Amino acid sequence: MSHSYTFLCTHFVFSTKGRVPLLTPNIIPRLLDYTGGIFRASRCVLLAANAVADHVHLLATLHPSTAHADLMREVKARTSSLVREAFLDA
Repeated sequence: MSHSYTFLCTHFVFSTKGRVPLLTPNIIPRLLDYTGGIFRASRCVLLAANAVADHVHLLATLHPSTAHADLMREVKARTSSLVREAFLDA
């Protein structure tokens, strides 16, 4: 019986539009927790996450059936929506 094992770590970096420093210390923890939930829902593992005012770093292992581009499209769309709705409209 054959088995395969995949363990590829990927470092993702993405920034706010125009590198505008929108990510404040009160936004970052909720943003990173929310991002972790997106990864878990996609059967991926977020190993490390950090952010500064204008960009986010994520280190993750992806499920073999998950495409990098699809996951990042989901992460960027949902986190952008979170920041706009929860923090910028208030």
